[in-house]
Amino acid sequence: MLVLGLNYGDHDPSAALVKDGRLLVVVEHERISRIKRGKYQVPTESILECLKATGTNPSDIDYIAVGWSDQRLGELGEADKRFRIENVLPGEFRQVQELPQIVGVRHHLAHAASAFWCSGFSEAAVLVVDGEGEDESTTLWSGTEKGLVEIASLPSTLSLGHFYKSATKFSGLEHDGGNHEGKLMGLSSYGRPTEPMPLVLSPGSIGFSSDVAVDDGPRIRERFRDRLHEFWRASAYPYIEGDGREVMAYANFATSVQSSLEGALVHLAEHLKLKTGFSRLAIAGGVGQNCAANGTLGAKRIFDEIYIQPACHDAGVSLGAALWVSHTHDPNSLTIESAAMPHAFWGLQYSSDECQAALDKAGLKYVRLSEDALASTVAQAVADGSVVGWFHGRAEIGPRALGARSILADPRKRANVMRVNGIKSREVWRPFAPSVLEEHFDEYFESVVRSPFMNVACPVRYSARRLVPAIVHVDGTARPQSISSKHAPRYWKVVDGFRRITGLPLLLNTSFNLRGEPIVNSPRDAIRDFQISPIDMLALEDCVVTKRAQS
Repeated sequence: MLVLGLNYGDHDPSAALVKDGRLLVVVEHERISRIKRGKYQVPTESILECLKATGTNPSDIDYIAVGWSDQRLGELGEADKRFRIENVLPGEFRQVQELPQIVGVRHHLAHAASAFWCSGFSEAAVLVVDGEGEDESTTLWSGTEKGLVEIASLPSTLSLGHFYKSATKFSGLEHDGGNHEGKLMGLSSYGRPTEPMPLVLSPGSIGFSSDVAVDDGPRIRERFRDRLHEFWRASAYPYIEGDGREVMAYANFATSVQSSLEGALVHLAEHLKLKTGFSRLAIAGGVGQNCAANGTLGAKRIFDEIYIQPACHDAGVSLGAALWVSHTHDPNSLTIESAAMPHAFWGLQYSSDECQAALDKAGLKYVRLSEDALASTVAQAVADGSVVGWFHGRAEIGPRALGARSILADPRKRANVMRVNGIKSREVWRPFAPSVLEEHFDEYFESVVRSPFMNVACPVRYSARRLVPAIVHVDGTARPQSISSKHAPRYWKVVDGFRRITGLPLLLNTSFNLRGEPIVNSPRDAIRDFQISPIDMLALEDCVVTKRAQS
């Protein structure tokens, strides 16, 4: 059975193909359109890329699963004709005698499915936290091989996602309507939790103080934000909504918000453990991107193992919807083994010949190297001080670069924080993450969660901090990616090559993109960013380009 999964609506449109319970490909539309988060776009081109990558015809598809309820899909189509399914699907589907059955899957159920089945756990508690779904913002689930059972649901009026986003805007870190919650998370390491917060914990649930709480009804998000901002203006330093010119004045505020969020998530996780009795936790929803909170959940040891879906934001909903429809319509095909996702390399891939053709078209001088020569060349360049754009294999899904579309630098040099932040035009106080060989993880980091997805923050061992200062945040933490030679063999060779040269089995790794754009997808994207930025070297599959060679 072949299921096409889709997400579209406000943001993060995507498409995914699942065949007989196994994921084939996921395409996040922002990578194709080059508009970050793909706001109010439809994934038509992403569907075409999924079909092309897998050699699939529209007539091969049995079901189309969309990560919103049928009612919500109808409302989307009424509000904007572009969101009607017949307009979302490519023209090739009009040649099919009869469209596949369209199945709407509730948003949080799709999130939960993407977390549980991809975790590889035979049973797990599942926590979904985001801005809002149809009418819920937090859901708690029990997951077994029989399926998912909802334990509890919190409405949109109690949204932790909207709480955190509102705080980001209040502190002046969001000024263009984008999603900048990661900035607030980074800033929170610079302060102390001194400011009052309106979050209230109750047995098995959360709430907000009466001067902030809103009732159900129109414009929930706006009314909730306005009340939060009024509360913070009256009680939280510096008592004014930020305009971004005095960011560090909001450090204690950011820490207080982060601490409050973490307290709420720990509280919900403890309730989940009590209700399910399971020893494993799976997480999805946009709030699951908060690495610091994930690290706190791991450090509390409420659960023995934690899995965070690498595409836990709404782009992962296309995958989750497809998995849920696979489970409900052909339960024998979808198993824990078939759906497990130990790596995130499920995006598009370009051949060496396609990369060479793109370089020829750009008029760039390059050399082609064997895999071993490529790894040693890149490792030596980083050790010698170069910043390298690295492009290899299938693209990662999710917001973190994991060794397919990465910018690499030497973690030994603290100056590289300023240098790479300059290349990406990021705030100078924002941290960078390391990629570390999984065999050496415990030598450098203290964490019960060895995440291959770079989505769990943890302390850097005190003895290692002076060795790799460029990846240590001001609070002594990092969000490491554990690299497996099985799932990322070429990237593993690069990091191991750096280890052979320097004795250190890790690199500074950040996403290959410049300010305001998504992670690069195609060779053309990578070449453009290389040409207009101070990146020293570009490794494009087996082709190596340097600025020195061009001059």
